[in-house]
Amino acid sequence: MVRKFVENGGKIDEKPETRPDRTRDKFHYDLRVTIDGRRVYFETILMVGKTPDDPDDSTIFVVSVHDV
Repeated sequence: MVRKFVENGGKIDEKPETRPDRTRDKFHYDLRVTIDGRRVYFETILMVGKTPDDPDDSTIFVVSVHDV
């Protein structure tokens, strides 16, 4: 569902990570998706693989989901 949201032009907000417990990550990425009439917030982080120039070597992890 999140993938379809992005493929259809859904907005992804890149936010600098400022929380002390998450300093390992420079950014997190927010998506706000409508599911069955509900607005749902997904917070994700991007884990780049061994070759940062290869987008197929990266993984997106959902770290938080809740109603907007």
